Amino acid sequence: MRKQYIFTLIIALLCASALLQAQEYLNWGFTFGNNRNHRMGDMALDANENVYVVGTITGTVDFNPATDTDNDLTSASNAKGYLAKYSKEGALVWTKLIGGEGLYEVTVGPSGEIIVLGTFINSAVIDGNVGIVNPQSSTATTMFIAYFDPQTGNATQAFAQEGTDNQEPYDLKVKGNDIFVAGSFKGTIDLDFTTGTDTQTVPGGAAKSLFITKYTNNSLMWSHTIATQADDSNIVDLEIDSNGAVYIIGLMRHDADFQNETLTTDPLFAQDQSYLAKYDARGNFQYKRRAKRVNSLSRIIYTSLVITDDDLVTIAATLEGGTDIDGVSSRVQGNELDILALSYLTNGTNVKAKSIGASSDQYAFTHGIDHFGNWIISGQGEGSFSDFDPGPGVANLVFRNGQTDTYVAKYNDNLDFVWAHRFREKSRANDRAQEMILRNGNIYLGGFTKSPSLDIEFGEGETLLSVAAGALENVYVISLNNVGESSVSETLCFGENYQLGDSTFNQLGDYEVVLASASAFGKDSLVNVEIAQIRDEIVLSSTVTDVSVSFTNNGSVTINASDAAMRGFEYSLDNVNFTTNNTFGSLFSGNYTAYVKDQFGCTASTTFTVANPSNLRGTVTVSDVTCNGVNDGTIDIQASGGTAPYS
Repeated sequence: MRKQYIFTLIIALLCASALLQAQEYLNWGFTFGNNRNHRMGDMALDANENVYVVGTITGTVDFNPATDTDNDLTSASNAKGYLAKYSKEGALVWTKLIGGEGLYEVTVGPSGEIIVLGTFINSAVIDGNVGIVNPQSSTATTMFIAYFDPQTGNATQAFAQEGTDNQEPYDLKVKGNDIFVAGSFKGTIDLDFTTGTDTQTVPGGAAKSLFITKYTNNSLMWSHTIATQADDSNIVDLEIDSNGAVYIIGLMRHDADFQNETLTTDPLFAQDQSYLAKYDARGNFQYKRRAKRVNSLSRIIYTSLVITDDDLVTIAATLEGGTDIDGVSSRVQGNELDILALSYLTNGTNVKAKSIGASSDQYAFTHGIDHFGNWIISGQGEGSFSDFDPGPGVANLVFRNGQTDTYVAKYNDNLDFVWAHRFREKSRANDRAQEMILRNGNIYLGGFTKSPSLDIEFGEGETLLSVAAGALENVYVISLNNVGESSVSETLCFGENYQLGDSTFNQLGDYEVVLASASAFGKDSLVNVEIAQIRDEIVLSSTVTDVSVSFTNNGSVTINASDAAMRGFEYSLDNVNFTTNNTFGSLFSGNYTAYVKDQFGCTASTTFTVANPSNLRGTVTVSDVTCNGVNDGTIDIQASGGTAPYS
C-alpha cells in the first residue's frame, strides 16, 4: 500500500470551561486548574492518539469541566502529582492523584504502558499498594519512575532513584524497547532504578552532575554523567535517532565535563550558553556543539529538540542579539528576543541557522517537523510588531504590549514562511505553549494561561476559554484542525492517470495528498485518494473489405474489441457519432481511424485502410488452327486486377 503525504495539522489545549466542539480550525479545547498556579509537566500520545497529561496540583481541581460529573482530584495541603488520560476527541477517560511531590515527564512504554517521572521525599505511596522509599536520605528530593496500566490508570510498579542529595528529572523518552532518562543529582546516586547498582558521585569542585541512562526490559544498559560547576546548568530535551544514538540539548552556565572532554564557557559571557551533545547507541560520547555568544548582550536558549524521520537533528531556540553557529553568524535586529531555528546532520555539521523576528519579542518554546520537513513552531509573542516571515515579506502578528500570547507558525523545509496564527486574549494576561506533539498529520499543543478569557480560534470566529476565578496559571490543551478532509475513490482505465494538484496516480493503492491553500491564513485540504481498480486494456482488431471498383464506396470494416460482451462497447469512425454496431459500410478507399468506448468511459483506437482494387488488365494468348478449314484454334484471355469474378 502506498501513501503520499503532504501536510495535515492539529493542535491541543486544556481549559477550565466546557469542552468546545469543532469550529473551523478548532476541534476542542479546555483548561483545568483552580485559583493557584498550575502548569503542565509533560504530555504524551499513545498509538490511538489518546492524550496523557502530567503535572502538579495543590487543592481541588476538576479535570472534566465539560460535565457536571464530579471529576475532582484533591491535594489537601502539599503539592501532589496528577496523571490524566483524554481521548483523541478530548473526552476525559480517567485521572489519578499520585503520591510524592509531583510528576514532570510522561511517555508511552514499549508495550503501551504509561511511564512517568516524578519526585518524592523520604517515602511515598504512588497508587494503591505501590510504594517507594529512599533509604539513603529522609530529606532529599528523590526521583522515581512509575508504570501505569493505560486502560485503568492503576500503577503496576515503581522504583526510587536512591541517593544522598537532591535530584531533578529532565526528560523521559522511549525508542523501540529502550527507555531513556535524563536528570541531575548532587552528592551520590544509584543510577540503576531497578535491582542492580550503578553508584555515581559528583566530583569535587562541581556543583552537581547531569546524567542520562538507557534501560532495556528494565535493565540498565549504560549511564553517563556530566559534571558541571553551575547549579543551574541542565538538560532541556533528549531525543534518539534511527540508529539508537542519543542527543541532548541544554544550558551550561559554567564549564562542564563531557566524558573527559570539557565544554568551556566564555568567562565574559557566562550565562545562557546552549549546547548540543551526541552519544552513540552504546553510550560513548561522540561530540558537543556550543552556540557561541557574540557579545555581552547575546543570549541563546535552546528549548526544543526534534529528530526527523531521515535523522536530521533540529533545534528551536530563543535568541537575543546574535550567535555564531560553527562559523555561521545568525543575527537579529537590535537586541530583541527572536526565534532561532537550527538543523544539524548526525555527524554534527550545521546545515541551517535562521533567525525569525522583528522589533518585538518572540520566544520559541516547542516545535515539531512533519513528514515533509515543514517546521511547526510555537511559543510566546509580545509587542505590536512581530514579523514571522524571515524572508522579504511581512507577516505581522500584533500582541498586547507588556503581555504575551501563544502563537503557532509554519515554515517549509527551507524555513520559508507559510503561515502564523495566535490565540487572542480578551484581557491583559499571559499564556504560553509548553509541549507539542505531531502525530499522523496532527499537532497536539499544551501549555498554560492566566487569561480570564482566551480566544483560541484562528482567523474568523470566536471560541473563548476561561480559567478559574482568581487563578494565576491554569493548564490548557487545545486540538486544532488545519485541514479540510475529503475522500475520493477512483477506477482508472488502462493507461489512464489520475491528477490531483501536482500529484499523478496510475497504480493501485491508497494515497494522502494535501493541497496547500493559496492564502497564508487559508485552510489546507487533505484528500484521501484510493485507486481502487484499473480496468483491462481494450484490445482491437479490424476486418476490412476493400472497394470492388475504384472510386466507388462499397468498402466496409468490422471492428472487433476484446471482452465486448461485458463492457457494452460503442464504435465510431469520427470520434463524435458512436453506435453499438461494429460494422461500417459505404466506405471509399482510404485510411481510417476507428474509435471504441465502453460503458465506463474507457477508450481505444485503431487504424485501418480500405484499398482500391488494382487496374483491370487482360492478357490474350492466341493459338492458330492446325490446318485450313479446321476449327481448333483458340484465344485464351487471363484477367488480373479489378475485382473477381470476371465475366
